[in-house]
Amino acid sequence: MTDEVVVVPYDLAWTASFESARARVSSLLGELSLGIEHIGSTSVPGLSAKPVIDLLVGTRTLKDADVCVPRLIADEWEFPAEVNAKIVGRRFLLKLERFVRTHHLHLVVHGGELWNDYLNFRDKLRRHPELAHEYEQLKRDLAEKYRDQRERYTSSKTDFVARVLRLPLDD
Repeated sequence: MTDEVVVVPYDLAWTASFESARARVSSLLGELSLGIEHIGSTSVPGLSAKPVIDLLVGTRTLKDADVCVPRLIADEWEFPAEVNAKIVGRRFLLKLERFVRTHHLHLVVHGGELWNDYLNFRDKLRRHPELAHEYEQLKRDLAEKYRDQRERYTSSKTDFVARVLRLPLDD
């Protein structure tokens, strides 16, 4: 798998890619999925991003999320055990095309803290272009610095994400 961190200009095709993936995942999971949202930088119009579509899938419980995992694996989603061993409160899968990441899928409890945090962060970036611009610059700087260190790239954004999540909710 190629894991180089590259940030590219916003692409209108990202929305269509999400919609296609959402339809497929929805048909695979049926009633286990209470909602599927487009999150991450590709969900913010105009924001440069790694060209990886993030899907947030809400389930009633994490046990329901665990039931979803084999269905997704059967559809060629990968469940990286080493990543999932390090995270709490969600299940993470990814999709590859020609050894390159194309999609991430985050299974979380619908309406839970992680569900709300992912959506609040996305929505704040959508509503506040100055925050989106600041985030874009941070991502470009980190991609240059940590091009071959995806985990360092991701962890280095934590303080910015936490600061945005502490901002008051908009009306």
